Amino acid sequence: GMRNAGSALAERKQNPTEGKVEIEEHLRPDPEDPSQSSSHAPLLISIKMLSSV
Repeated sequence: GMRNAGSALAERKQNPTEGKVEIEEHLRPDPEDPSQSSSHAPLLISIKMLSSV
């Protein structure tokens, strides 16, 4: 789990793009979506990075 987040953050630092904002949005817990928690964040980030490539 955390390894995925670490690699995603590393890629974000190496390749700063407009997607950076979207990733940071996923890092923040959405108060309107109780199903979204910090444990889901790494998965969302990984999916976001893969879909943006």
